Amino acid sequence: MKIFMRRLILSLITILFIVNTLYAKGTNKSTTKYFRELAKRDYVTLADACLALCLLLDGPKEKDFEFQLEFLKKKKILFKETPTDPKIRLAKGTVAVMLCKALKIKGGIMLRLFPDNQKYALKELVYLKLIGDDSINEWISGKELIGWLDKATEYRKEHYK
Repeated sequence: MKIFMRRLILSLITILFIVNTLYAKGTNKSTTKYFRELAKRDYVTLADACLALCLLLDGPKEKDFEFQLEFLKKKKILFKETPTDPKIRLAKGTVAVMLCKALKIKGGIMLRLFPDNQKYALKELVYLKLIGDDSINEWISGKELIGWLDKATEYRKEHYK
C-alpha cells in the first residue's frame, strides 16, 4: 500500500509539473514529449539531469549535452566527482548535490564543510521537504527527478523572488 501511494503521488507530481511549469512557460512540444518519456524511465542519465537542471535555471534548452555541461560548469553546479559520460546512470545523492548547488542551498554545518558530499546534500533536501527520505546509492527514476524538479521550482519561486 505504501509503494502504491508513493507511485500515485509521484505520478500526480509529474502531471502537475508538466502542466504548470512547461505550459506556463510556453515550452515547446519536444520538451513536453521529453518529460513524458523521462517519466517512464527506471533510471536517469547524466544527460537527463543536465537538461533538467538547465530548464530549472532557465539555461540552454537545446539537447546538446556538451553545451549544457559547460553551462552547469560555469554555474559551478557540477561537483568534482561528476562523471562526464552522458549515458551514465545517476544515484540520488549525485543529483541531490547538483540540486543543492543549483538552488544555492547552503545547508547546515556538515554540508557547508563538505559541499560535494552526497549524503549531506540528500539530508538537507529531505530536511527542506524537497524530496523523500531515500538512500544516496539508489538510482533515481525519471518520475522521481520530475518530482524533485517540481519541488525545486516551487522552492526557487519562494526563495528567489
